[in-house]
Amino acid sequence: MRVLIVESEKSLAHTMAYILFEQRFKTDVADNCALGLSLAKSNGYDCIILDSTLDFKGAYELLSVLRQNRILTPVVLIVGKRASQKDSAHLAELCLEKPFSKTELVSAVKALTCPKGSAACDVLSFDDLCFCTSTLELKCMQTSKSICLSQEENKIISMLLSHALVIVPTEALVDCLGSRYPVGIEASVDVYISFLKRKLRFIGSRVDIEAYKNGGYRLI
Repeated sequence: MRVLIVESEKSLAHTMAYILFEQRFKTDVADNCALGLSLAKSNGYDCIILDSTLDFKGAYELLSVLRQNRILTPVVLIVGKRASQKDSAHLAELCLEKPFSKTELVSAVKALTCPKGSAACDVLSFDDLCFCTSTLELKCMQTSKSICLSQEENKIISMLLSHALVIVPTEALVDCLGSRYPVGIEASVDVYISFLKRKLRFIGSRVDIEAYKNGGYRLI
């Protein structure tokens, strides 16, 4: 996997490149938006990390030009506390607020580069939501708040994230829970859905779980 880092702060750029190198990503670094745009146009990157805090205008111009030229490489946009994340929502796939941790950086990049259904990928994502199946950590990328899930919640949220925007039948969620609840298992699904909805609100995610009368749920 190849990642382009557009970052004018050399120490931060080198740190991010090293962190991703440890995760077996190949990286190129551009120290300004003009060079970043040139590299993005001529090279097939799997992900672009773009820092908007040092050149706000240049970063958004770069994003706009990429999308206008149908370059759909997913972008992790680094923002500051004062930056308007809503302005980037229609252009960047994920926003990462400074200061961020090594884990947050890796999770964001993996969320955008890992093929759907890949066994090697332990990160599932949708909108501002990111879930690590190995640590059972559910995280909102916009607020940086996270919470750990139970094994049962893990099974349900993994199913919903793997079929984002699709109505997942209650029967499918029953099957993924297994035979631990032979009696009243559908009621148990409802209970775990309610737990997950509370946790989504707790971490400040704009994602919600919608129920359907004919039996099923989906992320919205």
